[in-house]
Amino acid sequence: MDGRFLTAFIIPKEWEIMGYKLKPFSLRMMLILNALDSPFATGKRLPNCPEDIIIFLRVCSGLHPHDAFKKVTLRDRWLLTKMEISEKFMIQQIHKCMEYISVCNTTPKVVKKSETEEWKRENIPGPLSLASSLMKMGFTHTEAWELTLGQAVWYLTAYAVSEGAEIKVITTQQEESMEAEEERLRKFQEEVLAKLKEQRKKNG
Repeated sequence: MDGRFLTAFIIPKEWEIMGYKLKPFSLRMMLILNALDSPFATGKRLPNCPEDIIIFLRVCSGLHPHDAFKKVTLRDRWLLTKMEISEKFMIQQIHKCMEYISVCNTTPKVVKKSETEEWKRENIPGPLSLASSLMKMGFTHTEAWELTLGQAVWYLTAYAVSEGAEIKVITTQQEESMEAEEERLRKFQEEVLAKLKEQRKKNG
């Protein structure tokens, strides 16, 4: 079975980073973080300050966007100070946050079977577009928004294939096999070139 599929669906119910218990990174969280211009969601810049991390953790552990703006606790002040003092500690927390996002956002790898018409881009937020597509498939509003990005894309991909979309899912096993074949071909080419060089030296 595809390793990416297993990663997307067999994920922990809860992560813990600096005492914050995070729920699976959902489309709702992604939308909230985009609205807050969080570097963890927009990609406009790298997370580079303690406040970026605390806001991210509050959004991903809360039930409402307002949770990100609750009064700063003594523990939060201690964590902010610790990150300001120790750059190494702050970078470790950023890596944990990025790993959490990465696991929840594990999507299928697909390739086109043939050339198809390019999708037209509209000014609709990505999370909203995904959630709307899921609701068209029969998901309720809550179900759609609480899915992780990885799960949402897997459902949409499976639906697209069932509707005849000209795409093919590349499993992790197939990918490993392809990489192994490419490596064998590369070694074979190197051996051939080495023999040709050796032959030229003899003939020279």
